[in-house]
Amino acid sequence: MSSSGSSVSCKAKGIPTPSVSWYSENGLPVSTIPGIREVFMNGTLHFPALRNSVINSGNHDSFYYCQASNTRGTIVSKDVHVRRVIDHQWEIRVYDQYVIEGNTAVMVCEVPMFVQDYVTVTSWAQGHRNFFPGQEIGNVFLDFSYR
Repeated sequence: MSSSGSSVSCKAKGIPTPSVSWYSENGLPVSTIPGIREVFMNGTLHFPALRNSVINSGNHDSFYYCQASNTRGTIVSKDVHVRRVIDHQWEIRVYDQYVIEGNTAVMVCEVPMFVQDYVTVTSWAQGHRNFFPGQEIGNVFLDFSYR
């Protein structure tokens, strides 16, 4: 989702010219909700960039489908999953771990809940050196999981 929002288009051709409508996953027609989503006559479903005032108003993770109809028939699209992500700063946290020599230490990379679906921990770093999953460094073996 860009700072100007995002759009999904539904185009259909036919004789007579089909009408295009959008529906929510529960089969109800989708309508414009100012500041959240806009439905245009050309078959475009537009999601404007979110303002702070509408961030908690819902409608940010939904499935939609498009239906094109004329007197000769109706066709329905596959579901479109729209998941809006709020762009705000975040940081990971790693806390010191103390362990007796010869025992196992578990280092946890804490990724904030609101970005966990979009972030993958690919390596750990110490200074200018990166450590990757499955890599052994002396008595250290790296296995990647995070919470």
